Amino acid sequence: MRVTIGIFPSIRKDGTFALYERYTNAIIASGALPIVIPHVTEADADTLYALMDKCDGFLFTGGNDIDPALYGVEKRDTCGEITAKRDTFELLAFKYAMASGKSILGICRGCQLINVALGGTLIQDIPTAHKSAIRHTSDSIENPTYHEIDIPDNSPLLKLSVAPRVKINSFHHQCVDKLGEGLKILAVSSVDSIPEGVYLDGDRYLVGVQWHPERSYTTESLDKNVFKSFIEAAKKRRQFAPV
Repeated sequence: MRVTIGIFPSIRKDGTFALYERYTNAIIASGALPIVIPHVTEADADTLYALMDKCDGFLFTGGNDIDPALYGVEKRDTCGEITAKRDTFELLAFKYAMASGKSILGICRGCQLINVALGGTLIQDIPTAHKSAIRHTSDSIENPTYHEIDIPDNSPLLKLSVAPRVKINSFHHQCVDKLGEGLKILAVSSVDSIPEGVYLDGDRYLVGVQWHPERSYTTESLDKNVFKSFIEAAKKRRQFAPV
């Protein structure tokens, strides 16, 4: 039976869900079965938990900024649009995912959500708060910005990469600031040392990447391996999970 991955989509103001097909395509190409998990309120948490129980791992996707109030600071003018309904839902889902012991991968906003959920904070706007010689925000999805990252010697990402310095795409204006409890730096941007990912040390698979591997997994070995390692961890956890 194929590994099943629950994916959390964005939610628009009109109540519709949004999910780029590249997320589901990447999961399918990695040999797993994607299930899009709809947003529910806390009152319907049992429905959410029943769906999550059917999954072997969870993918938290990109999207709008997270409400700074959730990490204890005031919202600045440079912070982007927030979606309170999504914040509340995904924090609820993340808490259950953590308790389940199942594999978790966060991409872009998903990486930031992991950090906030574990008590960390974010830089609300890199260009105004952290002057840099490189750009992290792309003009559009179709016109990505690229820059290099450095991977620390102790990072699990190093085993997935062809070298300790590689080039990634970049679509974000926020990033991890203070690390959440138990988290370590997965990689940093080469020029300005801004965090480009986090992970939880130990046997538990919990990884957040600030870039978008779903957009380049067909051409970049690192991005392909990010999804492959995620699916393999989910499969391994299911094999050894108590019945």
